[in-house]
Amino acid sequence: MRLVRIGQSYFVLPLATTLECLELTRQDIERANGKHVANVRGEIIPYIRLREYFNIHRDRPEREQIMVAETEEGRFGFVVDQVLGDHQTVIKNLGRFYRHIQVISGATILGNGTVALILDPHRLVRDAIRTLSPGAREDVRATCRPRPQGVAA
Repeated sequence: MRLVRIGQSYFVLPLATTLECLELTRQDIERANGKHVANVRGEIIPYIRLREYFNIHRDRPEREQIMVAETEEGRFGFVVDQVLGDHQTVIKNLGRFYRHIQVISGATILGNGTVALILDPHRLVRDAIRTLSPGAREDVRATCRPRPQGVAA
């Protein structure tokens, strides 16, 4: 699992879905003209700002990072403040009161006692796309085509 931080909150992304980590600067954001896309070696990859998705109200750092993941919708990025590295996790069930939260598959307790939520990238992308306007949804789907089976990343 890959441990990331947004503000004072910690999240975990499954290592099996993450492909790479890239830096996202303010200049990169300006070049995209306000769209949530990044140019990764000539490939346009849409991204979700997890800070906005989870309504975390803290100042953004000057340089953020994008975790690029392979999802059912294709390659997608998740913007975080900092990637802290790989982390061995023991997955804890969230209990019956939180089972309706589909984008979180569990939680883990870090060595310092802090709880980190384990994100489900596939459901997170589906939910983010579902909340877009119909036109924006089609733009994202056109940009983010799933890789055919058997084709190497």
